[in-house]
Formats: sequence, C-alpha cells, structure tokens
Amino acid sequence: MGYVTDAAGLLFDGAMTQAVYIIVAVLGLLVCVLGLKLVRVWNVLTGLAVGLGAGMAAGWMLGLETNVILIVSLAAGVILAVLGGVLKKFGAFILCLVGGFSVAVQAINPTNAIMIAVCGAIGLILAILAMLMFEPMVIIVTGLFGGALLASGVECLLGSGLIWLWYVIALAAALVGMGIQFTLRAREIGKKEVRHAQAVKEEISKEAEVEQMRALLDDDEDEEEE
Repeated sequence: MGYVTDAAGLLFDGAMTQAVYIIVAVLGLLVCVLGLKLVRVWNVLTGLAVGLGAGMAAGWMLGLETNVILIVSLAAGVILAVLGGVLKKFGAFILCLVGGFSVAVQAINPTNAIMIAVCGAIGLILAILAMLMFEPMVIIVTGLFGGALLASGVECLLGSGLIWLWYVIALAAALVGMGIQFTLRAREIGKKEVRHAQAVKEEISKEAEVEQMRALLDDDEDEEEE
C-alpha cells in the first residue's frame, strides 16, 4: 500500500511539475508576442512578484515572525502592483529592470557577485532606456524576456539538458515576438494616421461649406442693395 501511495505521489508531483513548465512556456509566449499590448498586465504581475519577493527578503533579514513577513510581503506586492498598473512608465521601469536582469542571468549564468552585478547593471540600463524610448524598449525587453521564459519552459518539458537548445529557442522566439509586436504597433499607428487624415479632411470640408454659405449670403446682400 505504501508503494502505491508513493507512486501516486510521484506521479502527482510529476504532473504538477509539467503543468508549471507549460504555464511558464505559455506565459513566455504571451509576453513575447503581446508585451506592449498588455504592458499594464505585465506591470501588475511583475510589481506583485517583486513586492512579494522584496518583502519576504526584508522580513527574513530583519528576523520578523512568519505572519508579519507574509503581511509585509503581501502589502508590498499589492502596492507595487497597483502603482505599476496605474503608472504605466513606473511599471514598465520595474518590468524592464526585472526582465533585463532575468535574461542576462539566464544567458550569462553568473558564477560570482561581480557577474551578478553586471546582470543587474544590464537590467538597470534597459529600464532607463525604456523611460527615454518607451515603446521600442518595452517591445525589445518583453521580446527577450518572453523568449527566455518560453525557452526555459520548453527546455524543461523536453528535459534535454542541452544549453544550446535554450539559446536557439530563446533567440528565435525573441526575434519573432519583436517582429510581431513592431508590426502590430506600426499598423496601429497607420490606422491612427488614417483616422487623423479623415478628421482633417472633414474639418476642411466643413470650413469650405461655411465659406460657400458666407459667399452666397454676401451675394444675396449685394443683390438686395442693388
């Protein structure tokens, strides 16, 4: 009976692990393709994760009780999530910082504090650039971040252990994702320009009609005077 229970537990754990890998892969695909489109959603999720992680780390370092740590972590996560959702650029800064750092860590695989600091600097630079060039940098970072998540999920599902496979999947997904995002954004801009041009034409047409009416009224007044 114990063997059966242990086997069932192992199967359940294996299924849960596979489910987590699938969720990571799907999430990576969505981030990769819809990074800019759903930027507020990613801002909220990233802010929540960062707040929870920072709260737990701070609570652990301060030696707080477990309940207090949970409350502080939850509060920090909710605050950052709300700020990220309301203040789009603030949320994008956190998103690009975390995304850039994560991609750098996975790509470089740092083995010492100096290399970890380099990965942090990469994330910080990308986050600062996102404040200067919001849309292009959000597309680039989410493309890279989503590609890395997708590659991690797929590689774990396959269980190949091949490092080069991760790089191939991550790079291919990032390039395709960025291409799709830039294309979608270009179409949105094109539609806005068309709507703006139509609005200008309509305004010019209305002004022309008003001028024609004025001209007709002026002609009528001149005829009456004669």
